[in-house]
Amino acid sequence: MLNGYKVLVTGATSGIGLATAKEFIAQGATVIAVGRDFAKAGDPGPNYIPCKCDVTDEAQIDQVVQFITEKFGVLDSMVLNAGAGIASTPDTITSEIIDSQYSLLLRPNVLFVSKCAELLRKSQNPSISMTASVAALSVDGTFPYNIVKMAVMSLCRQCAQQLKGIRTNAVCPGLIRTPLMPDAVWDALGTEESLQQIPSRRIGTPDEPAKLFAFLASEKASYVSGAVITIDGGWYTTHPRTL
Repeated sequence: MLNGYKVLVTGATSGIGLATAKEFIAQGATVIAVGRDFAKAGDPGPNYIPCKCDVTDEAQIDQVVQFITEKFGVLDSMVLNAGAGIASTPDTITSEIIDSQYSLLLRPNVLFVSKCAELLRKSQNPSISMTASVAALSVDGTFPYNIVKMAVMSLCRQCAQQLKGIRTNAVCPGLIRTPLMPDAVWDALGTEESLQQIPSRRIGTPDEPAKLFAFLASEKASYVSGAVITIDGGWYTTHPRTL
């Protein structure tokens, strides 16, 4: 379905990002994998091209874009997925926490879009997908992560409107078991009592959003743009909504 595609995936060394890279490769794409610790990724094969990059550093982003320009000259899709959350409250938050979440979750997405737009326009089916979160759709204990992820959704809509011909969508995962949290935390979240808040009665796996990202990059999603898509087993239906 994605034969010959050149795809950039950030946060591609573990969790959803690594699963997404593997899914794209399985469907015939070459993945420019952006991350910091490739020892975690194992060996996804020759179509997984590691590009070491701290996405909070603009100079390193420039190096990735230069590599893609010189190596391929075109980009068919981007999955902007890198991220991690820091929990705080409005009365205890610090400027350091605000800056760290902004510089990891939002600023790199803006920079990759602005620097890769011309590469994408050379594709026959260009698309951008960004990982937002169901946390951005409700009031919960993930502040300021949820606020910044709301900005990611807004960025996707802005791009969908203004980057004519480049489809842009936001994917909002719910509880997806990844290495971002220790196994003990996931085990606690997987108890029968905790799963009562998820209508599907289970925690998701990284390959599930990976398949959604691959679909959004494909011609099967050729009229999907500006969408915010939840993949959370129905979790969002049970929480107080802000949108």
